[in-house]
Amino acid sequence: MWKAVTQSRVGRTASALWRYKGPIVIGCTVTMLATQSVISARQQRAQEYIEPGTYLTWRLYDGAVVETKQPESLQSLLAQASSKESPPVLELREAIRAIHAAKQDPRIRGIVANLSGINLPSMIPRKPLTLAQVEELIHALKEFQVAKKAQFKDDAPSTVAWTDTFDRQTSYLLASTFERVYMQPTGTVPLVGMEAHVPFVRRLLSWLGVRVHSETRKELKSMTSTFVHDELPAAQLANYAEMLGDMQRHFARYLGQNRFKRDGLEAATDRAAALMHEGPYSAREALDVGLIDGTLHYHEHKSRLEPGPRKSLVQYAKITSKATASRPDPLSPKVALVYLNGAIDRTKRPSSASDAMRGLHEAAEQSDVDAIVLRINSGGGDVVTSETLWGVLQDIRARTKRPVVVSFGSVGASGAYYTAVAADAIFANQSTLTGSIGVALMRPTVTQGLLDKLHVNVQSLFTGSTALSSLHELDAQQVKRVQKNVDQTYEDFLHKVQQGRGLSRDVLDKLAGGRVMTGMRAWMECLPETSRHRLPRDHARSYETATQADASGVPVVTVTPRAPADAPETREDTRQGHGRGLIDQLGGLWDAARYAAALADARKEPEQGTGTRTIHEPTLVRFPAEAPLWKRLQTLLTSAGAPSGPGGPGAEAPWMLWMQWAQAAYDEWLATSMRVRAEADAYVSM
Repeated sequence: MWKAVTQSRVGRTASALWRYKGPIVIGCTVTMLATQSVISARQQRAQEYIEPGTYLTWRLYDGAVVETKQPESLQSLLAQASSKESPPVLELREAIRAIHAAKQDPRIRGIVANLSGINLPSMIPRKPLTLAQVEELIHALKEFQVAKKAQFKDDAPSTVAWTDTFDRQTSYLLASTFERVYMQPTGTVPLVGMEAHVPFVRRLLSWLGVRVHSETRKELKSMTSTFVHDELPAAQLANYAEMLGDMQRHFARYLGQNRFKRDGLEAATDRAAALMHEGPYSAREALDVGLIDGTLHYHEHKSRLEPGPRKSLVQYAKITSKATASRPDPLSPKVALVYLNGAIDRTKRPSSASDAMRGLHEAAEQSDVDAIVLRINSGGGDVVTSETLWGVLQDIRARTKRPVVVSFGSVGASGAYYTAVAADAIFANQSTLTGSIGVALMRPTVTQGLLDKLHVNVQSLFTGSTALSSLHELDAQQVKRVQKNVDQTYEDFLHKVQQGRGLSRDVLDKLAGGRVMTGMRAWMECLPETSRHRLPRDHARSYETATQADASGVPVVTVTPRAPADAPETREDTRQGHGRGLIDQLGGLWDAARYAAALADARKEPEQGTGTRTIHEPTLVRFPAEAPLWKRLQTLLTSAGAPSGPGGPGAEAPWMLWMQWAQAAYDEWLATSMRVRAEADAYVSM
C-alpha cells in the first residue's frame, strides 16, 4: 500500500517537494522577511511623516535635557532592548539642533512644553538645568518664535508651556520664554533669587585632631576656606557677592524680557528683580503679578494647548538627525565636538580628561574635520592634568593648522581656564562661572589627639622625607618648599594666560588671584569704556553685603547692588594691555561651532575657500567615537574587577586620598547647595 501511495500523483508531488525542501524553506523565509521589512519600512515612514501644522510636544522635566547622556549601564541596555523606545533624553546640543531644524521647517507650527514632574521615566537621573544651559535654550526658542511669526503671519502663539507646579526657578525661567505659560491652580512658582550655603568645618577638624595647612594664590582662591576658616574672608565674601549678584541680574534680565518686555529693558529687569525678593508665589499670586497667563488643568484644556497634529520633540530630533545623516550637505563644515566634564584629574570616566585627550587626538587624525570645539564643564583639577590638556591643544593647533575653539558650559574655571587659554578662541554664556586664575594646596595632618580618640597607636619609620606623611607636620624647610612650589605653579599659570590671551601683567593681576566671575563680567572686564557705556547700566553693577542673624542663629548675608554714586570709578578708556580679554565672545555651543567653522574657512587658501561655506550650519561630530554595544557590555561586565587607579589600591599617599575625598565632597556641596559650581580643586589645583 505504501508503494501505491508513493507512486501516486500526490506521493510523487510530495517526494519532489521533499527533494527540494532546502530551497523551498529558504524561499519562504526570504519572502517572510521581505514582507516584514516592507511592513516595517511603511510603519517607519508613517511614524516619521510630519503633517503640516504639526505641534512638537516636549516633556521638560529634570533630566530631560542634559549636557551629555549618562553612560549606559547593563540594566539600562536590557531595559532598552525590551522597550520600543529609549528614554526620552536629549543632549543640550541635540535639543538646540532640533529647535533650529523646526525653526526652518514650514510643517512645524509650534512647540508645546509640559514641565510637570509627575509620571516620569524611572531610569532617568533627575539632573536640573543650570542657568547657563537655560540661556542657550532661551536663545534657540527666541529664534524659533521669530521665525514662526514670519512664516504664519497670525497672532496664535508658537510656543506654549504648562505645568502642575514648578520645582525650581530655573525651570520657571525657561517656561517664561514661551509665549503662554499655564499651571494648575494649586501650583507654586519658586521665584526667590540666588542663594549659597557655605559650611565651615575648621572647628570640627580641630576637635577631631586634624590640622590643615593651606596655601592659596591668592586671597580670592576660596577652595580651602571651608577647612581653615570659620567664615569667608572679606575679599572672598565680596567675590561671592559679585558672582551671585551678577547671576541674579542675568536671571532678572531674561525674566523681564520674557514677561515684561513692554516696560523696556531696564524697567522690566528691575520689575523682575523686585519680584524675586517677594517669592515664592502661589499660582493665583503669580497670575496677579504677571508671571503666568492662566491657571488650568492639562486634561481639561488639552485641545487648547495642543491644537492640530502632534509629534514628540525627541522623535523629531531623531527624524531630522537621520535625514541629515542620509542626505548630508556637502558644503556643511564638519566640526569635531569633544566634551570635558567634571574635575580635571587622572580618573578615567566618560568625558574625563583622559577621554577628552583621546577625542582630541582622534579628531586631529581625521582629514575631513575642519575644526574642533572643546566643550568644557569643569571647575578645575590638578595642575599636571590641566597642563597636559593645555599641551595637547597646543600640539593639535600647531600640527594640523586647524582652529580649536573652547566653549564653556555652566562652569569653566581654574584648571579648565588653564587648559582653555591654549585655544584659538574662548566662548562663554553670560552666567557661566569662569576665571579662578589661581592655585590652592591643602595638606592635612592627623594629630595624636585623633589617634587617642580612636585608641590607636602608630609608630612611623622612614628612610627619607616625611613630607608626604599625613601623620607628621611639615617642618619649616618643607613649608618653604611647598610655598615655593605653589608660587612657581601660580607664575606658570599667569604666564600661560599672558601667552594665550595677550594680557599685560598689570591687567592680569587685577583679574587673577582666584577671582571667580560670570561670563558677562569676564567679557566686560576687558572692554574699553567706549564700548561699555553702550551696554545696559546693570551690566556694570557692583555689590555690597550686610550680615545679620535670623531666628535660627545662622548668619545671613544679604547681597544688594550699590547705587551708581557708590560704585567704584570706572577705569580709563583704553584697551592697552587687555589683549583678547579673558574670553573672546559671549555665546553657547552652537555659536562656538559656527565661529570655529568660519575660522577654518578663513584659513584655507584662496582657491580652496568656498566663500559661502560658513553660511551653512556646521555638522557637529562627537569624538571620541562611541564604542559598539558588545564592547560596552564587555566593559560593564569587567569593570567591577578593575583596579582603582594606575598603581592599584593603596598606590597613592594617604593624605592625597583624603584630598580626593575632600574635593569630591566640595564638588557635591557646590552642585546641590549653591546651585553653581565655583571651583573644584585637587591637592595642587588650578
